[in-house]
Amino acid sequence: MAVQESAAQLSMTLKVQEYPTLKVPYETLNKRFRAAQKNIDRETSHVTMVVAELEKTLSSCPAVDSVVSLLDGVVEKLSVLKRKAVESIQAEDESAKLCKRRIEHLKEHSSDQPAAASMWKRKRMDRMMVEHLLRCGYYNTAVKLARQSGIECYKEDGSSKSPDCPVCSRSLNKLAQPLPMAHCANSRLVCKISGDVMNENNPPMMLPNGYVYGYNSLLSIRQDDKVVCPRTKEVFHFSQAEKVYIM
Repeated sequence: MAVQESAAQLSMTLKVQEYPTLKVPYETLNKRFRAAQKNIDRETSHVTMVVAELEKTLSSCPAVDSVVSLLDGVVEKLSVLKRKAVESIQAEDESAKLCKRRIEHLKEHSSDQPAAASMWKRKRMDRMMVEHLLRCGYYNTAVKLARQSGIECYKEDGSSKSPDCPVCSRSLNKLAQPLPMAHCANSRLVCKISGDVMNENNPPMMLPNGYVYGYNSLLSIRQDDKVVCPRTKEVFHFSQAEKVYIM
């Protein structure tokens, strides 16, 4: 009886600990499915609009040039729809395959073969070590351990593409290949009020509540030698603002 209770507790503990193993890729799959549905519906509506415009134009005996232009627009919209559909399906397929790999990995825990169960425990320990290394900031060490232990295939792909991202654009990547890489060794402080860079001409000033703004911005909002913090709405004397020095 005690053995059965211990086994039940172990099984429940395992389910609790491994719950995120399936939850994270499932939520990613669900998110990508909804995003794909929205993208395809939007592009389909665009195709419907240009087709309706083409049909309306054809009903009035139009010129050949206008028909060709409308047909080019239909082809362009169809090409965009096809590209968005292919990208969405590929993203969903990757998430679905990741879910399947993780399910197969968890199923090895209940294997009747002691060697398979022992291998699963070893992989599980490696996964926990990789997660701990990532939390501690040892990224390179975590990547090497994941590759050496053979658990890299279970990782979640955190990358995503955006139409507004220059890094995701293949055409821009080709143009940027022969160019030197941009390197910024120093960080920049930007004022929350004006959006201007805080430097020697606009030094950062800290209010007594801990919020930092540019000197020029504090001058612009000063009234009767007092300033109101835009975030907390607290009122301070202008002389209470202290200059911040960053080493």
